[in-house]
This record gives sequence, structure tokens and C-alpha cells, in this order.
Amino acid sequence: MPAATTVMLDLPGGHDFVEVFPPDSNELAAATSIDLGPIPSDVLDSTISANRCEVVGGVILDANTRRGIAGATVSFFHQTLTAADDGAYSISLGCLPPANTRDQLTVEHPAYPTFQTPMYVPTYSTELDIQLQPR
Repeated sequence: MPAATTVMLDLPGGHDFVEVFPPDSNELAAATSIDLGPIPSDVLDSTISANRCEVVGGVILDANTRRGIAGATVSFFHQTLTAADDGAYSISLGCLPPANTRDQLTVEHPAYPTFQTPMYVPTYSTELDIQLQPR
């Protein structure tokens, strides 16, 4: 597949403006302003994906009160994070999550039994609220 053309323009204040053109086209496909910070050389290796970056996110809830569980530990797709004060969590799957890949989603909190379920890594953003029964 032919490569797209990428044009980077320096803007004041250390920002750059990136324009992306499809292969063999002068029609602009995407444009954005980014802050690359100091680059140690004149070469920048980058990947630009036409796909959106995907996430699995939702809220960890107490099954009895339906309130969010602050501090629950959520692990999935080689990542572990702590749910926010309202029980919300969001795990980045990247811009090109691998299709047909299974992983174990695990939720842990001292006041609740551990929740585990195997699931396919979704190739699209997914909202998944999880209810835990208190011990």
C-alpha cells in the first residue's frame, strides 16, 4: 500500500501543525496541532493511524448501593489502574488493538471478592460497568 504524505509545520511556542494527505492525492485528509516538545535530533519516527484510539471504560459499582467504588484496581490488556473516586476507569487499548486476542479482566478491592472474566480485546471503544457484591 502506498504511504500517505505528512507535512509538519513549525508554529510559535514549540507546537507543530501536522497535515496528512492520502497517497497520490492533494486533498487534505487530516490536520492537527501537536506539542512535540524538544526533539533531540532532526529525525522523528512516528506512526499516524486513520483509526481512532480505543478504550475500555466504565464504572465499578457496589451492587447493593449502585455507587461507584473508589480505589478498585482494574487490570486488563497488560495494564493496571486504580478507579477514580466515583469508580470510573478507562484503559487504553491503543490505536490498533489486536483482533481475536483474549485477556482476563480483573477487578480487585479489599471490601469485595475479586471479579475476573475472560474477554476478547475489543477493536472498538467499549463501555463496561461492573457490579461487585460486598463481602
